[in-house]
Amino acid sequence: MDVIEFWRYVLEQDADRLREFFCEDAYVNWHCTNEHFNVNEYIRANCEYPGEWTGELERTEKAGDMIITAAHVYPKDKSWSLHVTSFFKLEDSKIKSIDEYWAEDGEAPEWRKSLKVKLSNNLLVAVLQAMLAVCRGITMINLLEAIMIFCWGLSWPISIHKSYISRTAKGKSIVFEVFILIGYICGIIRKSLQVSQGIALDWIFILGFVFYFINMTAVIIDMCLWVRNHHLDIMRQKDM
Repeated sequence: MDVIEFWRYVLEQDADRLREFFCEDAYVNWHCTNEHFNVNEYIRANCEYPGEWTGELERTEKAGDMIITAAHVYPKDKSWSLHVTSFFKLEDSKIKSIDEYWAEDGEAPEWRKSLKVKLSNNLLVAVLQAMLAVCRGITMINLLEAIMIFCWGLSWPISIHKSYISRTAKGKSIVFEVFILIGYICGIIRKSLQVSQGIALDWIFILGFVFYFINMTAVIIDMCLWVRNHHLDIMRQKDM
């Protein structure tokens, strides 16, 4: 069973595709609201739920014939959100049962907030709160990926400048740059596949996409300079 595809169709509210994942006698329990569904009831409850939805599958674990997932689900306008933990029991690679625990996201109660260790530096608190406000609705995976690509990209202007003024290919490996270029292309393909699978897009995801293209362009420029410099090296050897 492809649990990623299952969650994709849950969020798209695609009744026909969802039905293909279930055994005929399967059932679903929503424990937080004490509801029990057969397959048709579950699909109707999911697909007739008001609004347009999206989200991310945050974690997946497998144990024998059981798959456990944790998902973040929210309307496309991001007006509110929920987390759900799901326990899928399988039979012949189809869902025999699902036990789900849904909870609406929100602030911690005041009595529990008071248990947290107080930070003495008010400026640090303000900075952290600002960062949390900016990152709200942004997946940590996309953020870390964008930072990683940005940091890699910082080296390319230096490399290009060095290649341009040195006018020699000595000390630089074109094979290394080819492998880097392949890596960037694979990153772009991965993000394209994520878009085609209906993953929720945020500005950090798009920024990471842009960084891939900028870095790939920089690598290509540096490779072109290597070709020029390699030709100059050959010409100098002939003159000698």
